[in-house]
Amino acid sequence: MKEATHTARSDGSFQNHQAEPILFNVAEMRRKLSVRPNDILLAEIDEIDSRNKRVYIKNESRAFTLMNVSFSKLQDYARDTVMVNKHTLISVDVVHDCAYDIITLKDQFRDWKDKQVILSRKYHAAFYTRMGLRK
Repeated sequence: MKEATHTARSDGSFQNHQAEPILFNVAEMRRKLSVRPNDILLAEIDEIDSRNKRVYIKNESRAFTLMNVSFSKLQDYARDTVMVNKHTLISVDVVHDCAYDIITLKDQFRDWKDKQVILSRKYHAAFYTRMGLRK
């Protein structure tokens, strides 16, 4: 499988021009995982190492730990995502309901039954703008 064409920026982030999969190092495997931009549903900071992110991917039965990747790189790569707090990045496709500062996610996985994330004040305006909602 070929790696996607992307342009590196001076800050180390990248812009994916073809929406092709990009390969990530994964803690659970000895090989790299190919991820398409629209397949990232939720990313959270790993509890063991904050440089790593626990990512839920569409059409996968479990979460993966992407190694040494930042939220800004994930957000540059997956344009349909939005930061909701300093620990969590979500896809706009998984938002089921939003009640001021509590976001309820759609049941995408078995362990997501009534899963909620907190929307922090810092990301409140950006989230509502991205979702096309009024504050």
